[in-house]
Amino acid sequence: MRRGDVIAYLGRLECKFPLDLTPKFLAAMSLGRLRHVAFAASLHARNGVEALDLFVPTH
Repeated sequence: MRRGDVIAYLGRLECKFPLDLTPKFLAAMSLGRLRHVAFAASLHARNGVEALDLFVPTH
């Protein structure tokens, strides 16, 4: 899963709490950390998990 895909997924979530999606914050996070945030946020999102393949290791 590419970094841009995870960021786009985060942007589509309807979370009950605010997500910091500023470029500075996103640039400071590794792909693994972004995936972790996406998984955690999806558990609390009103629109739920859209793509479980985000969380399947690709290596």
